[in-house]
Amino acid sequence: MKQGNGQNFLKDLNLQKQSTESELEFVVFGRGYGECILIKYDACEYMVVDSFINPETKNPIVVDYLNPLNVSTKCIKKIVITHWHGDHIAGISDIIKRSSDDVKIIINPIVNNKKFFEFISLSKEQKQESTKEFVNVLDYIERSNSQNIFLASNNRPIFGKNDIEIKTLSPQDCEIWDYIYDLNTRLLNNGVGYDIPDNNELSIVLLLKYQGNGILLGSDLENKKNPNTSWNGIIKDYSDIKANIFKIPHHGSLNAHNDDVWKLMLEPFPISILTTFNKGKKLPTDEDIQRILSLSKKLYIVGQTSKRNKDIERLAKKTIADASITVIPRLIGLVRYRFDLISRQSKFETFGEVVKYMN
Repeated sequence: MKQGNGQNFLKDLNLQKQSTESELEFVVFGRGYGECILIKYDACEYMVVDSFINPETKNPIVVDYLNPLNVSTKCIKKIVITHWHGDHIAGISDIIKRSSDDVKIIINPIVNNKKFFEFISLSKEQKQESTKEFVNVLDYIERSNSQNIFLASNNRPIFGKNDIEIKTLSPQDCEIWDYIYDLNTRLLNNGVGYDIPDNNELSIVLLLKYQGNGILLGSDLENKKNPNTSWNGIIKDYSDIKANIFKIPHHGSLNAHNDDVWKLMLEPFPISILTTFNKGKKLPTDEDIQRILSLSKKLYIVGQTSKRNKDIERLAKKTIADASITVIPRLIGLVRYRFDLISRQSKFETFGEVVKYMN
């Protein structure tokens, strides 16, 4: 079975053009099952938010992006693990190894709880890929004596310098308690193994501010009815800048939409960016796109998965026994935004599998 090439855009000379020392850079990568964000917030200082693997090179996508720019991975000074689902954490331990010796790991406070460590130990036996990756991260934390660990919480600054500020907006303290209680309950019912819950309750949301502008990174945070948790918990105490760029949460799914986020945390008609999800339920749906576009000036949809018609494949094999079927891999795309802090000039660029909608 032949394998097609879907990542040739990484060789694009325009993509390989370095940012200037005075430029802030914000890049969103997607591949249909995987999301990663890269932020250059200071000269040779980068922050990586989540990760996925390039299926052609087996490298974390940020490595394949930085190499042609002649930017050392040692310039990665901060790594944010928003949550530990497979489409957000793949390759993150590799990035840690390649990054600066004093890299800061921004992670959920749940890792500070002994009960959580017990459950991670139990889940090792299940050999889940996302759990294995997270265990590698925990091993790094133990080896570093937690000196490089930063625990995220509501309204906690990560970086501040030269009119640039980055802060975490979640999780809330009550969400940590609820999650720990859930772990205890599960252990009582089943002491053999543990599967990390399939939810996004503890996703880390980020706010990047620069010269009166803002970028809101929604992670995969979903809505809950509790007024003190999830997006409601963030909005409840929010009194910061209204962002003009929005990384849409949870691939545009309706369960992550909150009207008050658009009203209170965003400028009217911001530029929206989302990554696709093509495993199981496909996101975004046509309805999701229409809803988000109605609220946005522009909408970038990053990453796609080719669709294979299995009936056609079976028919081809039946008709021609040695028929060759070409499978195009999940295509990677990226949206890159650069803002010059001196001239205040900005530019959006797209590479690879990206669809742009205009309102």
